[in-house]
Formats: sequence, C-alpha cells, structure tokens
Amino acid sequence: MRSSLGFHTLSLSMPLTFDGMNELICDFKKYSKETGEIKMFLLDQKGNRIEYKNINRATPLKLIIQYYKDNHGIEWSVDSYTNYAGFPAYKVSVKINPKILGGVHDYITAATYNDMEAAIENFNLESEKISYVLRTFDCYRLDRIDYCINFSVDELAPGCSPEQIMTLIRRGDIPRYYKEWQEYSNISHRKKSSPDSFYLVNKSLGINCYRKLAEMEKRSEQREQNGLSVISQSVLDTAKNIIRFEVQEKYRKTYVQSRKAEDSGNLGQNKYESLLDDLSCNNAVSYYFHKIIGKGDWYTLNEAIRIIQSRKFNKQKEIRLISALRIVNHYHSVAKAKEAFEGDGLEDFRKSLKDLSCMGINPVTIPKGWGMKHIPNILYAYFDKKNEENMNKIEIDEKIVKEYLKEMIKTPSKINSPRLFNF
Repeated sequence: MRSSLGFHTLSLSMPLTFDGMNELICDFKKYSKETGEIKMFLLDQKGNRIEYKNINRATPLKLIIQYYKDNHGIEWSVDSYTNYAGFPAYKVSVKINPKILGGVHDYITAATYNDMEAAIENFNLESEKISYVLRTFDCYRLDRIDYCINFSVDELAPGCSPEQIMTLIRRGDIPRYYKEWQEYSNISHRKKSSPDSFYLVNKSLGINCYRKLAEMEKRSEQREQNGLSVISQSVLDTAKNIIRFEVQEKYRKTYVQSRKAEDSGNLGQNKYESLLDDLSCNNAVSYYFHKIIGKGDWYTLNEAIRIIQSRKFNKQKEIRLISALRIVNHYHSVAKAKEAFEGDGLEDFRKSLKDLSCMGINPVTIPKGWGMKHIPNILYAYFDKKNEENMNKIEIDEKIVKEYLKEMIKTPSKINSPRLFNF
C-alpha cells in the first residue's frame, strides 16, 4: 500500500551560549573541509543564500548547513536573534526527516513512531561526528511537527488523476482565521495561489495539500541552484500519483501540545513519545481534513440532487440543501460561496453544509466533463484500505500459528525449538 499516514518532518532547537555558537560554527567549517559532505550558507535579510567559505567568525543572522552529496535526512542551522527581553540570544536548530535519517531512503512513505528509534540513534551518531556542542537528541526542544498523509490516487480513487483530485480539494473550505498562501507571479504580476497546492495558514498552523511530484521537482531545481545534488528521476517517478495533505504544527501549537503531554506525565525535553504516536497523527490529519475538505464523497451535481430527493425530506429542507449545492457549484468553492452570505443566510448555509456532511455528500461537485458520477472521500478510502490490510495480516498470522501448532502436535519434540513462534 503506497498511501501512508504519520509525519514527515520535525524541527527541533537547543539554546547556545555565544562561545558555544562560535565553537559550533568552527566545528562545522572543520567538518566541511575534512569530509566535503556539507556546505554552509549564510542567509541574508532578504532570504538569499551566500556560500559561507572564507567569512570570519562573525555572528551570522542565520547559517544553514546542508549535506552536499546524499540526503541524510537532516539539516542544521545556527541562529542569532533578539530574545523577548531585548538581549542577544543564540540557538542551533535542526530539521529532520526521521525516515531518511533512520536509513530508509523512501521520499514518499510517511514516518511513524516506529521509525524514531533508528532516527534518534543516527542523530546522535551524526552529532558526535561533527561537534560535542550538538549534544544528543534528548537535549532538543520540539518546535514543529509536520503530520501528513500521502494519498496514492490510483490506489484510493481509481480512474482519477492527481490533478482532478487537487481541483476538488482546492474548492474546499477556508476556516475562519485562516488565509490562503499566495506567491507573486512574474507572469501575471500579481499574487496568486499554485494550481498544484492548497495552502492555508494562520499564526499557529499551516495546512498544505499538494501534488508531491510538483513539490519535489521544485525542490530539485532549488537544490541545483544552490550547488547541491538534484533529485533523481527514479525518485521523482515514485511521486507521480501522490497527493500529500500535511498539518504543519508551528511552535505555538506544538508548545500547547507539549504542555498537555507534560501534564499527563511526560517530563522529557521534546515529548516526542506523546506527540508522534499513531493516535496523535490520526487525530491531527483527520480533524483538519474534515474541517477543510469535508467528510462526504464527491458527486456530480445531478447525482447529489438525486440522493437528496431520494431521502424524502420535507420540501423546505430539500430546497435548502439543493440550493446550497447549486451555490457552491456556481462559485466553484465552499469558501467563496460562504462570502456571498451574511447573518441568517450564512447560518442557514452552514446548517446545510452540516446536513450534507451527515448524508455523506461533499458540497463540492464533480465537473460534468469528467465522465464520472462519484469519487470516494480519499481519507475514508485510506482507512478502509488500511483496515483491510490489517485484517489480511491477522488472517495470515493466524494461519501461520495454526499450521505451526499442527506441526507441534505431530512432532512434540519441536516445542523446545528456539524457532518457536519466530515468524
């Protein structure tokens, strides 16, 4: 199963003294010179990267350390900043991909809690090689978690393309206090969103849904511009049918989650045991997917109307639900349809959206020319596939146990074998 749920990136940090920061920069420079494995970049105030070669030990605004050859699943940075009291402060930050850091070079499959043991072991080994200032994983505070689910479209919605699913997703809702991220286009000379993504942000969260192939192609171009190795075509090919939905919990949200974990008895520095278990990942992804994309399946407008009429509601409710569908269809977006209402009208519209959700109907409808009446909710399709996969595994395990016990009955002396239940 190519679809997967978990997390893909963690950001952590640890405070430094001024002397510790300068010593660490020297150690990074020494490691770069001796091994050639890393490149150092100074990030200026405009966000431009300047290769950090012959610059003296001046305090950097932000120093980025990247691995030049192979992707190790880790990227360091050293920062100087002004703290809340107005004094200069320093820290080392690290962004890790636990899957790759743990030695599994899979750029698509989400990491899970089970990947953390190997990732932490390799983190500590890598830190030890570079500088004692970097210390160990348990000395770092967890600043950000990117929970995610990777949808393999051909696996969960056969007959659909990633572009079609992204079209439907981009027509979803934009909750209150969120805004869609837009970038300036040199072609249209205005800010616009990407057709390959639906990225919503507020102060504590980022919700990003995008075609994985488009994102990796862009990242490969950026690496080439920075003098780093590009992403191979074989790796890019694995991302062709993947859509990633990620919940980026920034520092403010992660801090709140960490305090809750501490109240529950987790006294570790980074609380990863509480924040990265399967339940936490499932809850984060499901909550925001439902909030933005919805709980229902996608239907054509005519098919959705037929389902509503088949329920034999009273005429007033039937008209209200069908009107809500027609309005979303007209504006090509739940968010834009909401903007057309105010007061009691907005409350009625929200009530209709809730009623449609309870019926399993997504208010976003399938365009006529696509030649399909129904597309399943890809989150529910994932959980259905996962449950089916787990049931098959249980059946296989039970079959192995039964066959083994039959063999034991035939040959009792084998009970003392060290291979007992070693499946």
